[in-house]
Amino acid sequence: MFPVKTHEIFMLQTESQKADDSFEDAHGGSGEFSIFEDMKTTFAFSFFIGLLLVIGNGAVAQHSSSWKEMDAFHDVMSETFHPSEEGNLQPIKTRIDEMVTKAKAWQKSSVPDKYDAKKSKAKLKELVKGTEALRKNIRNNASDPDITKQLSELHDVFHDIMEKCRK
Repeated sequence: MFPVKTHEIFMLQTESQKADDSFEDAHGGSGEFSIFEDMKTTFAFSFFIGLLLVIGNGAVAQHSSSWKEMDAFHDVMSETFHPSEEGNLQPIKTRIDEMVTKAKAWQKSSVPDKYDAKKSKAKLKELVKGTEALRKNIRNNASDPDITKQLSELHDVFHDIMEKCRK
């Protein structure tokens, strides 16, 4: 097809090798590194970041609802319950009044159509009663195991409303 002389192929190979050698010298290579390894690393990193973004968006969507009072309560619950799993009860001890306020506001709100109103209202009554009881126990210096147990039970009630009261 196109006449190619042997010395031209050799010159192309030589130029290519010089470029590889320059790249390796610049990056402290040992002769085994290639531009393709860098591309693989970049692709793997990009794929991993993309996966995290997709998973992160799914987590946000899972906890985001059309019930703003639920979301407000969830913010306080997540920021107090999860530290308690690690033995840190300071967040619930300092934010219990806020939790009670958010539970009461949630109870007074209108139940969206996506939720069973009767089940939701019953569970919200239980949630308010439980947050008030927890506040009383915190104010009376209840033991850490008792506070942890009560908070865990409230977390379960929260999830019952969020998941089991849906239509």
